[in-house]
Amino acid sequence: MEINRDAFLLNIVDLYSLFQVLMKKETINQTEIVFYNSIREVPEWKWQLLQSILLQKEYIGSTLADVAKHHGKFDLFIKAKQYDELLEERINLTICFNTMLKNISIKSKALVCLIHTINGEPVDIISEDKQDEVYKQLLATNISTEKVDLLLEELKKNY
Repeated sequence: MEINRDAFLLNIVDLYSLFQVLMKKETINQTEIVFYNSIREVPEWKWQLLQSILLQKEYIGSTLADVAKHHGKFDLFIKAKQYDELLEERINLTICFNTMLKNISIKSKALVCLIHTINGEPVDIISEDKQDEVYKQLLATNISTEKVDLLLEELKKNY
């Protein structure tokens, strides 16, 4: 069986073009990062991890504004004598405060879930240690908070 070399190469080029459309390439301070651009491309376990991190961002947070929000809820639960909710809010406040003290950006952690490659190397975030490693690589690019927000919002639109 003879393989048509030109047709074969054309198919490779077509697959590469499709890959480029499905992925979003960003160069951040001389570091090339390729992000998944569609839910169809993200492995299920990464999608689940992303959802978990986004829930933490939404309900727990990691900023001074989030701490203030928890304090406001604290006061409401005390006045309403809702002690179970108060206990849960205390736990959320502690997690939020610890995250803030450790200088961890929940938004950047979420963005890590959507990274496919850094400088052409596939990222591995299967363990917490590896997630931290990729998180540190992302931060080492000196990515701005604004860029994290923009990328996360843009990529979330495709999900």
